[in-house]
Amino acid sequence: MTSSTDLGLLFDDESWTSASVFVKALTKNDDSGRHGILVPREAYPLFPALEGVGEENPSRSITVSWNTSGGWLEMPSYFRQYDRYPERRLTSLEPTTVNRSGDRMFAIASSGGKEVFRAIVLLPGELGYNALIGA
Repeated sequence: MTSSTDLGLLFDDESWTSASVFVKALTKNDDSGRHGILVPREAYPLFPALEGVGEENPSRSITVSWNTSGGWLEMPSYFRQYDRYPERRLTSLEPTTVNRSGDRMFAIASSGGKEVFRAIVLLPGELGYNALIGA
């Protein structure tokens, strides 16, 4: 996880200010659907707590806005624990951007709350990609 200071320009506008940003290089095992994007333990504090949900494979609903065609499109998504492995994942994500092939960088920003986020997926050569890889 990194401070949004360097990455805020990818997310921030007059109605949104990033508080925290999680960045991940997506793998072939990351997708938009039920399998979702694996979230490492270090990024858990960015998302809603799952303790006390009281079910097998607990999840919390979150809203993720995706930058599409210059605007932000809201989608319901989930932060979910899979007890079988155990691991946590983001699921029900925007397929057009997440399911691209090749190298992909994913970034998700919180504005301080733990239920509303903004997310982007960038490919090499796209505006903002170098900021995500720290170049």
